[in-house]
Amino acid sequence: MHTTSYFHKPIAQKELVQFLYTIDNDYHPKISKHMPINDYAQKLLNFASIDFTRDEEGTLSSIVAYYLNQETKIAYVSIVGTNKENRRKGLSRNLCSLCIENSKKYRMRIIRIPVTKTNNSALSLYLSLGFRKSQELTHENPEKIYLDLVL
Repeated sequence: MHTTSYFHKPIAQKELVQFLYTIDNDYHPKISKHMPINDYAQKLLNFASIDFTRDEEGTLSSIVAYYLNQETKIAYVSIVGTNKENRRKGLSRNLCSLCIENSKKYRMRIIRIPVTKTNNSALSLYLSLGFRKSQELTHENPEKIYLDLVL
């Protein structure tokens, strides 16, 4: 039987870097195109809330990282990712649900996530969770849009 454990606690930088490298090619454009993976991992560890899952072997299998802006009361999702071996198991959905609950706990009014317009599986997931196209923002990259969930 497959079991997954969910966590909201610190994660080792080395492990986070390794995980980001494994999913880098799945993003268009790649994560590493915007910022070196090591720098991105450090930024997440320093400033973001990170929820993640481990598979039954204890390997990091999925992640959601988001910033809780106390001034604007907007939570900004930086990344949602699952390694190939663990996709289509509901892990990203469950992690997004944890993000929503934590955002409510910290009295955020909106959760905002950028998504590539052609990423149909991500769009489907976020729309099913109640996200809608942002009326406030357009993304600087014409291939992406922002989705908002009003809490």
